[in-house]
Amino acid sequence: MMQIATVTYGDQYSPMWVYSYVPNSPKHYVLITAGIHGNEPSGVEAIIEIIKDIGQDPNKYTDVAIDFIPMMNPWGWARNVKWNGDAIDINRKFLSIDTQEAIAVQKYLSRKKYDLTIDLHEDGGYDGFYSLTYDNHELIKSQYLSRELKENGINLRTYKGNEGYIHVTREEFPWLNLPTFAYYLRLNNTDEAYIFETPYNKPMQERIDMHKYAISVLINLYFHAD
Repeated sequence: MMQIATVTYGDQYSPMWVYSYVPNSPKHYVLITAGIHGNEPSGVEAIIEIIKDIGQDPNKYTDVAIDFIPMMNPWGWARNVKWNGDAIDINRKFLSIDTQEAIAVQKYLSRKKYDLTIDLHEDGGYDGFYSLTYDNHELIKSQYLSRELKENGINLRTYKGNEGYIHVTREEFPWLNLPTFAYYLRLNNTDEAYIFETPYNKPMQERIDMHKYAISVLINLYFHAD
């Protein structure tokens, strides 16, 4: 566990933490983040549960090192609001505005490279789970993830004929008017970037379990397919 910053607004001081799981001989590296929108708590809780699960079973991912940033917007999380203390949507302004939170995360990630990154979110506009990817090399993995979730009884959002996933191509990058933190990761830190969105109208534990299951499926797919 490492504190990477203290976020300060007025008289409130909130730490930002990174939790790292590093097996003896890691072959792969993953980053999982949540809480960049303070009113989307299930991703934060999912990471906390995963950290506890790994603590109880240290061999859960024997060759995969994982960095967790469970709460990227502590001020917003404490107030159940989307934005930070300057009324900025950190996620949508990650490339254009130097927020305290973005500066801290960018500094931490400046020398990091990952095989896979997953940013956890919630969406109040749909009743189904979906993932979003940026120019991922093997779209078949997004399709496989959706199939696994559906077979496990998880309802999926359909977008432009694709059930359970949205894919942003490299050709579409210049036209992104609201580039996200995951987009920043795809440009700088990883070849495979995902956003997971759970439906906000579902019970909290159900959303947490969706995130955890989707993470497990994707990690196993990428690194333990054999």
